[in-house]
Formats: sequence, structure tokens, C-alpha cells
Amino acid sequence: MPEAKGTSTKPLKDEDIKSIAEVVRTLLREELDASLDRVANKIDAMHSELATVTTRITSAEGELDALKNSSKKDSTVLSTVQEKMLGFEQKIADLEDRNRRCNIRVYGLREDAEGDAPVQFLERMIPTWYPALKQLKPDIERAHIIFRGGPPTEGERPRAFIFCCLRFSTRQAILREARKHPPSIGNRALRFAADFSDYTVWKLM
Repeated sequence: MPEAKGTSTKPLKDEDIKSIAEVVRTLLREELDASLDRVANKIDAMHSELATVTTRITSAEGELDALKNSSKKDSTVLSTVQEKMLGFEQKIADLEDRNRRCNIRVYGLREDAEGDAPVQFLERMIPTWYPALKQLKPDIERAHIIFRGGPPTEGERPRAFIFCCLRFSTRQAILREARKHPPSIGNRALRFAADFSDYTVWKLM
């Protein structure tokens, strides 16, 4: 059999190596340039987005500062209004207390015990409850049960009874005797107290 012819490769010349190297460098450079362009584009996009975010943050900070300033002004105005309201409330309470100066509240009196003539009932009963006041003419201007949405249901306490004395001295004399000798009707104890506005009662609690 004839021998197979051997294959032989020619050695690369320096020029071929340089040419191949140049082609590789060119390809690498192009790929690197493309990669750098992509990176640069992404960096530009990030810079643009960062600039937008920075602008929004700056705007938000400005709005927040404006809101803080507005809140401070509102707080100042609110504080002023609250002080004025408190002053008005105190003045109204003072006027109401002055208007109630001669009033007395009675707690524990049975519902309808006064009948249809509450003034006459009190003028008759006060000297009975307080013998020391027999010589004192009560001179009661008006009297009525405090409205509380209607009569109490079974088991509820009776509503408070209130009356107004013509003179402050009469009111004081009755309250003094009530503290010394608390009266009662049957087995029901009565309690007499000065009449004040809700504001004053809340402050005294």
C-alpha cells in the first residue's frame, strides 16, 4: 500500500501574526468601546434620574419648610384662639354663677312632693325643716324640678329640685342650717347645695 502523504503546516510569518493581533485588538477595542458606550449611557440615565429625584427632594423640602412655617402660624393662631375661648368661657361661667347666686339645689326630694305649688310648698316646709328659721320669711321667687328628659324610671334617683331666694342672705341662712341639721322626709335624707354653673362644678371637682 502506498504510504499516506503527511500534512504539513507552514509557520506563521511575523506579518501574519501582527495582522491577526491587529484584528483582535480592533475587535476588542470595538467591543470595549461599545461596552463603555452602554455604561456611559446608563450612567447618563442615572445622572438624569438622580437630577430629577434631587429636584423633587428640593421641591419637597421647600414645601415641607412652607408647611412647617404654616403649622407654626396655625399653632400660634390656635393658641391665641384657645386663650380667648378660655377667657370667654370663664366670663360666661362667672355671669352664669352670678345669675345663680341666690339659687339652692335640693337633692333627694321625692318626685311631685311639691305638687302644683312648689313655691308655697317650700315656704311651708323650710320653717319645718329648720326651726331656727321660723322667724325668717323665705321669700322664694321661683322653684322647679330640673329638666332631665322626663321623670326618672323605677329605681332611679329623683331629679334635683331648684329654687331661687329673693335675697342672698336668705340663701346663706338656709345653707348654714342645712349643713348643721340636714333635713329628711320620711326615711329620705335631703341635701341642700349652692347652685353653680357646670364649668364651676367641673373646676371644683
